[in-house]
Amino acid sequence: MRRINQKQFLRIIKGEDLEFRISPFPFKLNEPLIIREAHLPYDLFFQDCKLDSLKFINCKFSGDLKLERTQIKSMTFESCQLHDFKINETDISSLEIKNGCEFKSLAIGDSAIDKIEVTDNPIYELIHLGCGNSIKTCYLLNNGDVSRNSFSTKVFLCPERFDFIEIDGVITDLLHVGTFGEYAQLKFKDIHAEIVLIEGCNSDLSKVNFENISPLDKEASALHFVNTAYDQELFGEKAFRDYSLTKIHHDTVNIEELFS
Repeated sequence: MRRINQKQFLRIIKGEDLEFRISPFPFKLNEPLIIREAHLPYDLFFQDCKLDSLKFINCKFSGDLKLERTQIKSMTFESCQLHDFKINETDISSLEIKNGCEFKSLAIGDSAIDKIEVTDNPIYELIHLGCGNSIKTCYLLNNGDVSRNSFSTKVFLCPERFDFIEIDGVITDLLHVGTFGEYAQLKFKDIHAEIVLIEGCNSDLSKVNFENISPLDKEASALHFVNTAYDQELFGEKAFRDYSLTKIHHDTVNIEELFS
């Protein structure tokens, strides 16, 4: 693994290191770094890398960002413009995307992250936290603004190996919740979602709370419970309101057809 310094890392992310642009190589950066008001014009693929703390402030990513089999102490994006951000088989102590960031997608799979905070971001298309992750704490707060966001939006969570998740003040076209993990603690509150899909969830060993989930457009709204018992204690009077359709599916369904 190649050891690099801050200056070399800045050349990589700005597209000035032609060797890395042609054939990304594993590297190690042992210094914390804050990058302000930078334009990152190309796709960035960090594979088998080790980094200290990175903080991006008011930066524009014109290309995609992908982390694979990488170790990072902390990674923060504040008031940034991101494109597709994919994390796979990666270890991160802390990941933050906050304060007005715009991003097309955040997709995390098969990774270990101690803390995720995605907060106060008006424009996004997809937030996908897959089933293969091990995440201790996750906050998704105040994301989505119908007056500013023209994307068709989706939030997918599979809290199979999560300790604590709180989702509050999120606006999305689709909220898809997969398997509840044993002993997981989940809080869903004050969410606007046109379609809600609860799939393969058993709350016997989980602490789950749904409160004030409602659509912005009642006529286009629907609740789908797929292979999930309608638990009155879990899905009580304060959970969902103003949905025009509620349907319980006991067999495997084509999820894509539900939204066509």
